[in-house]
Amino acid sequence: GKQHALDLGIRQSRGEIIAGTDADCVAPPSWLRALTSRFQGDTGVVVGFSVLDAPRDGGSAFVKLQSLELLGIFAAFAGGLAWRLAMGCTGNNLAYRRAAYEELGGVMKMGFTVAEDNMFVQWVDRHTQWQIEVAHSADSLVWTRPMPTYRAFLDQRLRWSSNSLENRLSVVWFSVVAYGVNLFLPVAVLLALAGFGSLPWAAGLVALKLAPEWALLARGLSLFGRSDLLRYLPLLAPFHTSYVLLVGLAGLSGRSAWKGRSLQMQRKPFDPSA
Repeated sequence: GKQHALDLGIRQSRGEIIAGTDADCVAPPSWLRALTSRFQGDTGVVVGFSVLDAPRDGGSAFVKLQSLELLGIFAAFAGGLAWRLAMGCTGNNLAYRRAAYEELGGVMKMGFTVAEDNMFVQWVDRHTQWQIEVAHSADSLVWTRPMPTYRAFLDQRLRWSSNSLENRLSVVWFSVVAYGVNLFLPVAVLLALAGFGSLPWAAGLVALKLAPEWALLARGLSLFGRSDLLRYLPLLAPFHTSYVLLVGLAGLSGRSAWKGRSLQMQRKPFDPSA
């Protein structure tokens, strides 16, 4: 699998810093310089991000929603890292010191996972003294492809959510609360509209959810230079809820499919003596 290939490639490489992207990504000429400039003496990992489209490329609303939702996830990751809480990252834009990698014993040591990037960053955060920095400038972003259909999008998100129970406990609880909110609020609104509750109360609960989300997205999109996507914010809540409710439960099985192969999570606890 991918983890074995990563460990094999890294063992054959030289150099202090390892940087990775994906085969379907395009990195700008400034990419490596932008990532490596974020390393300080105690920096073990630099987390970068990816974009799906350009501000004025004429893409469909489906692509724009994917882009908005993905950058929203990245904004949450960046915010967590600013609080020294590593929740996740994207492996298509990631750099780390060889010393941090070797201290953990490589990515195979984590057990089989479809999210070795997320787990690696969480392991560095929890089990080492290395610091994790964020690179969000335009010259550090890589380009990747949006999903062509809603079914392909669901398959991708199911693969991402299949490692839900691998995450640190705080991330698991956050996911549980987020799932509950996405489930409860639409039901509360529908019941209020049907006369079984207070519509002002339901509207207030929706506003209580959307206001901080808007603030996070506005800040994140400004950092990424994509404030143009804010116009799609009214469509984001139903789009986000529609797939979270589907993949949230399905991902608990730990099963997913990737490139025609069926995958099953096999988590290992961290053992520094192994």
